[in-house]
Amino acid sequence: MMSDSDAGSGTLKSNKRMENMQSKQLNQALVIALITSAGFMANTAHALTLPPTPSSTPSYASWNSSTVYNTAQRVSYNGAIYEARWWTQGNNPAESGEWGPWKLISGSQPTPTPSATPMGNQAPSISFSTNTSVSCLTPFVLNATASDSDGSVSKVEFFVDNALVGSKTSAPYELTVANSPTCQAGSQKVMYAIATDNQGLQTRSASITVNIISDVPPTPNPTPISSYPSWDSKVAYTTGQRVAYNGRAFEAKWWTQGQTPNAADQWGPWKDLGLLVTPTPTASPTATPLPTPCVPLCNTTPSPTPSATPSPSPTATPVITASPSPTPSATPNGSGAVSSVQVSTWKNGAKGAYSLVHDDYCSMYYANDPYIKIIDPELTKRGLVASFGMITSNCSDQHWAAAKEFMAHGHEIVSHSRSHPNPYIPDASLETEMNGATADMAAKLDGYKPSYFIWPGDVASTKAIEFLKAQPNFIGGRATHLVDGSGPNNAVDYTTMPAGVNPANFDNPYRIKWDLFTADGKWSLYPMGSEILNLHIDAAINQGGWATRTSHSVDTGYYETIPLDRYTKHLDYAKAKVDAGELWMDTPSNVIKYRYARDFCKLIVPSVTPLSSVSFDTSAAECKKYATPITLQVKAIYQGGGLSAQQNGKALVVKKGANETYFVTADPLAGAVSFAYFMP
Repeated sequence: MMSDSDAGSGTLKSNKRMENMQSKQLNQALVIALITSAGFMANTAHALTLPPTPSSTPSYASWNSSTVYNTAQRVSYNGAIYEARWWTQGNNPAESGEWGPWKLISGSQPTPTPSATPMGNQAPSISFSTNTSVSCLTPFVLNATASDSDGSVSKVEFFVDNALVGSKTSAPYELTVANSPTCQAGSQKVMYAIATDNQGLQTRSASITVNIISDVPPTPNPTPISSYPSWDSKVAYTTGQRVAYNGRAFEAKWWTQGQTPNAADQWGPWKDLGLLVTPTPTASPTATPLPTPCVPLCNTTPSPTPSATPSPSPTATPVITASPSPTPSATPNGSGAVSSVQVSTWKNGAKGAYSLVHDDYCSMYYANDPYIKIIDPELTKRGLVASFGMITSNCSDQHWAAAKEFMAHGHEIVSHSRSHPNPYIPDASLETEMNGATADMAAKLDGYKPSYFIWPGDVASTKAIEFLKAQPNFIGGRATHLVDGSGPNNAVDYTTMPAGVNPANFDNPYRIKWDLFTADGKWSLYPMGSEILNLHIDAAINQGGWATRTSHSVDTGYYETIPLDRYTKHLDYAKAKVDAGELWMDTPSNVIKYRYARDFCKLIVPSVTPLSSVSFDTSAAECKKYATPITLQVKAIYQGGGLSAQQNGKALVVKKGANETYFVTADPLAGAVSFAYFMP
C-alpha cells in the first residue's frame, strides 16, 4: 500500500517527467524551426509533433484583373503568393507558367481557373448598325449602342473584314471609315463591333454584311502635273511632299528617304498621283529669235546699229575659258573611265550590317517613357537609326504622336502584335494580333503599314510563320522558338535557338537571327560579363554578315533594361564603326530590301572595257518589290584624279575607297549610270 508521501512523490516525479518531455519537444521544435529557416528540408515526421504556430506569411492584396502591377509587386490568388516579373495587367497568375509575368513565391500552383473574370461581373451589351449597301466612293458610317449593367463600358472597337479599323472610349460610339478606292461592284465586306467593360469582359455584336453596289467611276486625269521636282534618293521627304519619277507624280505618305517611288507598291511610302503630263507648249514667246547664240557677257538689249563698236574687242571668249566647268571633263582618251563594276555586298561598301531593335514600345507611361525621352534623342543626335517594336493596343495618343516623330527621324516602326499575348500568339488569334496591329498603325500613322514583325516571347508556330509570309505588307520577321500553336499554353521547343549572325546572302527573311541583350549576358552568344552589345557589331564586320540586336528599354524599364551609360557607349561605338566605313547601320526592312535588290535588280555590265556606263535589268517582279538604292563598287582605270557618276541627268555621290576604288549608290529603277574620270 502506498503512503501519502509516496503518492505525492510519485505525482511530483510524473509531473517532472512531463515537464522534461515538454521541454524536450520544445527544444526539438526550436531546432527544426532553425534548420527550416536556414533553408534545409525538415523531416515531416518531426513536423507532425510540432504544436501549431501562427503563420508569419505577410498578407497581400488579392489579384485583380483590372489592376496594373509593376515589377516586384506581390498578390495573393487561390491561397498562393505571386510576384510580378514585369509590368502586367489582366494576366491570371495561376496561368502564368514558367515564362509568364508572374513568379510563384509561396503556396502551390493551382489548376488554372477557366476565367479570370471576377465572379458576378456581367458582360456588356452591344448592338451594331451600318448601311447595308454602299458605293466605293461612300465612306462607311459605323454605329454602336453599348451599355454595362454592373459597371461601365471602357471602349467599343469596330472591325471590317476582321481588321480593327478604330475604337471609341465614350458615347456616341460612331466611326466613319474610308472605303477602299480599289473596291469593285458586287464585292462584300463583313462588319461588327466589340464592347469591353471596365473589368475586361467583352461582347461581340452581330455581324452585318455590306454590299458594294457601284464601282468607282473613272477619275479624269487631274490638272496636268509637270511642276514637281524629280525624286532624289539623298533627300528626306515628309508627309505631303510631291515628286516626279519615271514619268509619274508621287506624294509622300510619311517620312521617307532612299525608298524609290513605285506605283505598284500600295504599302510603300509613296502614293501614286498619276502620269506626268507635259504641258502644251504655250506658244512660247517666239519673240525675236536670236540669229546667233549670245555669249555670256553680250549685251541683251538689241542694238539697232551693229556698227556701235568698231571692234568687238576680247569680250566673252576669255571669260568662257576662265570659268571652270562644273561637270568633270571626259576621260583623257575619250573612251571609258572604269575597268570593272560590281554590286557591293552592303551599302556604302561597309563590311557588315547592323540593326538595333527596341521591343515593347507603348508598354510604359508616355510622360517618362525612355523610348521617347532617351532612346530616340540619343540615336538622333548621332545620326543613327533603330526600330521600335510597337504593341498597338497599349499606345496612348502621345505614344502615336511620338511614333510619327520617330519615323521623321528615320527610325522604323515594326509590329510587335496588338496585345503581346504571353507566352506566344495562338494560331486562332493570328488575324487579330497581326492584322489588327497593322490596321491600328494605318489608322494612327497616316496609312503607314509595318513591313517587319517581331513575335511576342520570340515564339511562334510553323502555321503562324506561314501566315506572316502571306500578308502583303510584311517582307520579313524575327526568328522564333517553335511551338504547337493549336492552344495558348503548349510547351515551347527552346532547342530551336534562333540566335546568330545572318550571312550576307540569307535566304529566309522571315527567320532573321538575333542576339538578346540581358544585363549579365546569360542568354547571349557571347561570354557572360563581356560587352555583348559591341561584340555583336564586331561579329557582323568580321563575318561580313548582318547582326540584329534584340533589346528593350534603356535606363528604366521592366525587363532587362540597358543601363544608360552602356547604351550611350554602345551608340558611340556603332557611330565610330559607321564613320570608319566598316559598318552600315539601318533598319531591318531596309537591310532586307537591299539584300534582295542585289539579287533581283541585276547589274548589266557591258562586255567591252574600259566602261563608261552600266545599267540594271529590272524586269523581275521582285526587283520592283524590293527596289532600293544599292551601292556599286567601281574600279577606275586612271590614277591621280577622281571619278564622277550620273544617273538620269543627276550627279550621284561618289565615295573614294582604296586603290582607285570608288563607291556609288544608285537607284536600279532610275536608269543607266554613266562614269567619267577627271584629273585634278
